[in-house]
Parts: sequence; C-alpha cells; structure tokens
Amino acid sequence: MSITMKFQDRSLRKILRAGDKPARRAAVDAINLAVRSQMKHVYRRSASELGVAQRIIRKRTYNSKASMRRPAYVVRTVTWGVNLAAIKAKKSPRVRGLKKGAKIIAPGAFLGTRPNGQPAAYRRRGPNRFPLEWVTLEIHDIVSKNLRSMNRRALSLAMRRHYKKQLKYRQQQARR
Repeated sequence: MSITMKFQDRSLRKILRAGDKPARRAAVDAINLAVRSQMKHVYRRSASELGVAQRIIRKRTYNSKASMRRPAYVVRTVTWGVNLAAIKAKKSPRVRGLKKGAKIIAPGAFLGTRPNGQPAAYRRRGPNRFPLEWVTLEIHDIVSKNLRSMNRRALSLAMRRHYKKQLKYRQQQARR
C-alpha cells in the first residue's frame, strides 16, 4: 500500500512549477518537515492500538522524501508481520493462546523455537501435531487506516508554516 502526499495549495504549487530555486527548495523542505511531523502521530496512534513499540512500526514503513525533481512524499507500509516473541508476548494462563498485556492477541498459539534458534509463535494447522504455521501480528491494516485518517488540515497548515520559515531562512542565506 502506498500513499503519496502532494501539495494541494495552489500558490505553493505555482512556486514549485515556476518559482526560483530558493523558493522551490523551501517548498520541498516544507513538505518533508510537515509530513514527518504528522507521521509521528501516525506511529504513536498505531503503536498504541497494536500494543507494540513505535520503533517496530517505524522500521516497517518506507518513507520516500520529496525532492526538487519529484515534489511528493511517498509513504509505503510493508506486508510482513511482527514476530510475537520479539514483542514479548506471554502465554495466557487461563486461555490457550498468547497475550500482550491483558489482551489476547493470538488465540491457540504457543511459543517455540525456529530452526535458526530464534524464539517464535506457532499455531497448529489441524488437529495433528504437525504442520505448524508461524503466527505474526499483522500491522499493515492498522497503519494504513491511520495513514488515511491523517489530519489533512493540520498537514496543510504545517506545510504553510514550515514554508514561511524555510523561505525566510533561504532569503537570509542569499543575502550573506
């Protein structure tokens, strides 16, 4: 899943198309700063919903910054899940499954060891002892939902605020 954020403000779009170099650089930096500040909220919200650290979600998203050639910020989430043993999921004493905090996150799962020696969570595929399937915590849907619900108004206000600061900074640099 990929989400591309572009400038929606007409005046800033004109600057990006025909503006001088310092103004275009200021606009690109404003895009990057504004989206990065909004992504912090996405990471925080997703981490609290999933019950994992923000670091885990940050590692599983790919952010491509805006540049002078391509003034758009692209955010992609990956599809691989989080190893339940890595986030310290514990065996539930009453119900068969694994829990994180008070919430059961993988019913019917148990902790085991992978062939490479790393701990992992498994679930039986059928009534027999084997085959086993590796159980992970899927983060793609929740992160995508939080990306879509990103506050667009706050993003555009942040872009304008950062653009003014960046333009002022670049004009001061040009005077020196």
